[in-house]
Amino acid sequence: MLAQQNKGLRVFHEANRNHWQEQWQALEKNRDIFSSLPFFRFFIARFPALIASYC
Repeated sequence: MLAQQNKGLRVFHEANRNHWQEQWQALEKNRDIFSSLPFFRFFIARFPALIASYC
């Protein structure tokens, strides 16, 4: 019974780790969009309070 629970947890953690790897890969692909100046200017113009709260 306990071994079965451990196996279930291990499968869950494996799936979770794979999910995070996919998320990071998607972020890497989109990094050039976020680093482009026009987009950043748009973001600052739309969300000045959010930017100020992180400074």
